Amino acid sequence: MYKFLNTIIDDLFAFVIKTPILHQLSVFRDDVIFLYQRWVYPVDKTHVNDVRFWR
Repeated sequence: MYKFLNTIIDDLFAFVIKTPILHQLSVFRDDVIFLYQRWVYPVDKTHVNDVRFWR
């Protein structure tokens, strides 16, 4: 979820703030890589998180 929100925020800033075209293209490249990795490496829902580590 964090990576998804971070990707959306990067996209917004790339187009709201004046940035070079190459920077805008690199933002889209990162989106494509992110989506590809989500497709190739799905989340293992059988893995239980170790909650004790965070407490």
